[in-house]
Amino acid sequence: MSLWIILGALLLSLASSGGAYIYGLGVGEAKMLARQSAQDTLIREVIDASTQAAAAEIAKIKVRHVTVNQQLQKEIQERTIYTECHTGPSVVSLFNSIAPPSASASEPTDSRSLPGESPDSK
Repeated sequence: MSLWIILGALLLSLASSGGAYIYGLGVGEAKMLARQSAQDTLIREVIDASTQAAAAEIAKIKVRHVTVNQQLQKEIQERTIYTECHTGPSVVSLFNSIAPPSASASEPTDSRSLPGESPDSK
């Protein structure tokens, strides 16, 4: 056999193998695209079905306008406030002795005045 025939057969074999490889790539890509297309179609169908189901359930909602009337409840609390409480100087000195140190001891105290209020402002 001639060297050229062997070389030609080898070249033909490589060319057919390369062609088969390229053909296989195309077939694999086509299968992958078909599978992806089928998945996309299935996803679209599921989305459409869920949208229609949600729209049907939303359409079943009935709007009711309800006014809630509640009676006003009034509670009267009575607290006794002693406005004219007169104490003697001994009680005032007891209160002053338990007062916090920030209270000014130099201010004159009147048994009828509030702290911080001057007796002249009456």
